This record gives sequence, C-alpha cells and structure tokens, in this order.
Amino acid sequence: MRLTSADVKRKVREFGADLVNIVDCATLEMNPTDPQWPQVPSRISKRMKTCIITGIRMPWGMFLTNNSTCLSLAAQLLLRKTEKVSLELSYWLEEQGSHAYQV
Repeated sequence: MRLTSADVKRKVREFGADLVNIVDCATLEMNPTDPQWPQVPSRISKRMKTCIITGIRMPWGMFLTNNSTCLSLAAQLLLRKTEKVSLELSYWLEEQGSHAYQV
C-alpha cells in the first residue's frame, strides 16, 4: 500500500503531535530559512526526498516562572515528548516500507 500525506499526518497526530506538515526536500534546499547559515536537508543526507515537520504546543504558563529549574524541567518534558513522537513515526514509516530517521 502506498502511503499518502493524509495517512502520515493522521498517524503523527495519533502519536501526539499538535502540528504536522510534509515538504519536499528540494523546496527546503531552494528556500532556507536563513540563507547565510542554511539549515538544509543536504547537510544531513543527500538521499532524503521528503521532510516531515512536527510541532508540540508549549504551555504559556511555563514562561511565567522566574524559577529556572521549573522552566528547564518543563522544556525537557516537551523535548522528550517531541522525540517520542519522532521516533514512533520513524518506526511506523519503516513498518510501512519507507526509510526514516529522526533529526
């Protein structure tokens, strides 16, 4: 079965992402967010064809604290959730017959 972008987006949301988009790596190569310091897919691998971008909502309340320990802990928890979503997606994509890795 061939995967569609709708299949992938649905699955990523099931894994816990709040936002997801899929972009052709050639588009990212031609339009780096910072042309002076291009963060483009070819710097990681020239074999990539598609990038899946995910996002997790951050609670605004975590920025209201003056306690750097609390802020650091909240940020670590969000990072952990983001990594979990990416890893689960990578495994699922490989089960579907695609090559994947998280960055």
